[in-house]
Amino acid sequence: MIIYIAYVIFDCNLLMNNRLQLHQVALLRATINTMENGLSEILERLARAERELEQMRSGLGLLGVKRCSTCQAFFHSTDSAALFADGGESVCYGCIPTWWPARSETLPSIDRLPIEHRLVRWLVAHHNARLIQQSHKLPDESVQEFRLLTSCEQCEGTGKLLGGHCHYCGSQGAMWLVVPRVAD
Repeated sequence: MIIYIAYVIFDCNLLMNNRLQLHQVALLRATINTMENGLSEILERLARAERELEQMRSGLGLLGVKRCSTCQAFFHSTDSAALFADGGESVCYGCIPTWWPARSETLPSIDRLPIEHRLVRWLVAHHNARLIQQSHKLPDESVQEFRLLTSCEQCEGTGKLLGGHCHYCGSQGAMWLVVPRVAD
């Protein structure tokens, strides 16, 4: 008799567990459906926000505002000293010291040299940069905002000009571009 009662109790517990498990499965399915509906709603909102953001960027462009591709800050496009455009990217003056070394490594020489020469001319024209032939003539680092080693524009980095040595870079093929620190 005790065995029979234990068997009945075991069957009841099993039945209760199965019902509980079925109820849990139903709840889990309902939760998944709710999450899928919520996810599709979130994806729709995200797509709408992306479209609106792109429209705002287009509007800013019409107002004469451009964005630095590195730090994402906005600048007036009429301020030619604020952004350097290399054809594919616009980079602000503040990002040049980190952007150019990384960017120049990825470019083949034939593409790098024209961009580098435009960058040098832009820094000289808008930020009082100076080209210095020899490293021992570099000013103290405390008066430099930053410096870059660039290829000589005259000899295109070869050190030779018109069959002789290049007197612009001292036949080294490279020059230092030094941007002075602006006094606060």
